[in-house]
Amino acid sequence: MGGFVGVDIFFVISGYLITLGIVVDIEQGRFSFTGFYDRRIRRIFPALFGLLVFTTIAACAVLLPSEFRAFTPTLIGTLLFVSNIVFFNQAGYFDESARDKPLLHTWSLGLEEQFYLFAPLLILFSLKRWRHGGRYIIVLVAGVSFLLCVFCTSLFPTAAFYLTPFRAWEFFGGSMIAMDMMPTARSSAEREILAGAGLALIGIAIKQLTTYSSFPGSSALLPVAGTALIIAYGENTLVGRMLSLRPLAFIGLISYSLYLWHWPLIVFAHDLGWKSGAFVPAAGLITLSISAAYLSWRHIEQPFRDRAKVPRSKIFDYSIAASGVMLMLAAILSAMNGWPARYAPSTVALDRAQWDFSSKRDQCLIRKGDPAPGRFCTFGVGQPTVAVWADSHGLELADALGSEKRPVQAMTYIACPPVIGYNLAAHPRCKSHNERVLTYLDHTPRLSTVIMTAYYARSINAPDFPNELTQTIDDLRRNHKKVVLIGPVPAEGSENLPKLLARHREPSIPESVYISHNFKTINLLANLQRKGTRVIWPSDYLCHNGVCDTMVNGNPVLFDSHHLSMSGARFLVAKTQI
Repeated sequence: MGGFVGVDIFFVISGYLITLGIVVDIEQGRFSFTGFYDRRIRRIFPALFGLLVFTTIAACAVLLPSEFRAFTPTLIGTLLFVSNIVFFNQAGYFDESARDKPLLHTWSLGLEEQFYLFAPLLILFSLKRWRHGGRYIIVLVAGVSFLLCVFCTSLFPTAAFYLTPFRAWEFFGGSMIAMDMMPTARSSAEREILAGAGLALIGIAIKQLTTYSSFPGSSALLPVAGTALIIAYGENTLVGRMLSLRPLAFIGLISYSLYLWHWPLIVFAHDLGWKSGAFVPAAGLITLSISAAYLSWRHIEQPFRDRAKVPRSKIFDYSIAASGVMLMLAAILSAMNGWPARYAPSTVALDRAQWDFSSKRDQCLIRKGDPAPGRFCTFGVGQPTVAVWADSHGLELADALGSEKRPVQAMTYIACPPVIGYNLAAHPRCKSHNERVLTYLDHTPRLSTVIMTAYYARSINAPDFPNELTQTIDDLRRNHKKVVLIGPVPAEGSENLPKLLARHREPSIPESVYISHNFKTINLLANLQRKGTRVIWPSDYLCHNGVCDTMVNGNPVLFDSHHLSMSGARFLVAKTQI
């Protein structure tokens, strides 16, 4: 999550620079909306079009059909500066990994351009109507935006992250500095302290924010306030001199092009087999990104900023023409539905295995709230005698188990392992859900067998998880339930398995890798097994002679990076006869 801090820094700087330009033009009596958008187009469009041409060509060559199908709407969204809305609509628990989206980074560019559709009007209105008092309209609007952001981060986190109303306050943080609304520092020592504090706040944000942090919300105050302090007080301070060093100044000079190029290069390098975390490939990517950014800055950005070479009428004409051509191309590519003809049928089939999950996943997987047991799904016909109590990892298993002879009831809740007392900030109702499930099981004698599974990699490091799992099993057994635990699947990891197989990678993994990745989980479940709980180990059926298969009967054992596919679930049920 610390990497997202760069976006918040960018928003504050952008708000400051753009507002400063507007304020200066107003004070000098030369402000016009035509001039404002002329500068925005020269700054944004030419380098963006260069990047989009490259990305589209590379996408045709590299992306799998499923990825290409998702790419074309983002291309259109980027051209129309609504990619943040596109990615908001695409987002979800089982959404594509960020590393599969070459244009994911453009969500912030879309948000910025949406902000600048209404911000000049508001700033102009504030300054011209009420002079100095009107500046506080900006404070009011920023305050409302911030409160909306904090309120919605817990309720609608994806909207709070991607959409303009919840992020506008970050831009206005920069605007307030440009409008001279920050207190004046009384001495150089005070400036040093304030600028140093700003740098420290950014450092804390980078270090402490993780993928499990609630963000943006109030957490975004750290990088926003830190950046604001540096902009307002950093001049002629140690921090200011440090940021003015030639290497950093050079990065600042090419920063827009570097922003454009770095992420697509990372995505395509990963698709071609680059291993993240390795020093040499990472150093190569950094060098390549900086080189591409410099060439873009030197040969695209700079020429189009020269009004003598490209007058205002031309920049508008070029932009409209280029946008029209790119939009037509994007529409054609979108109509090709992923362009599967680029690949062999076997590759297309493996790519499609990402949809080898239960047809009742949307209906039966609990995503929020605390539904009554009567709403739990039953697979099979009749009164269920078996319960599958799990997070999202149990649904395919319940579907594969359910039959006319053995109906199964699924109690599956996203990111909520079946453990009494387990608490997760992102799913505050998980704890009450588990308590309700346990009470229901205790009062339902016909459910004599309880099968429990979870994505242990997410929860195993919680301090009380081992004891809580043990106590949950003891509670069930006291009520005469037969408890069965499902161990981790060897193929579980950070990569999408069907895509890896479609790219002819990872047909098997060493058993030693499986053991090392799941060491804590294996120890915990083995200890419970020694105490009398039945544990089914998928590795017993997938691993042979030190190597673990990632496919069963010609199909991937997972439908993403860690969920059993229906093929994998049926294989496991047939082998174990649970």
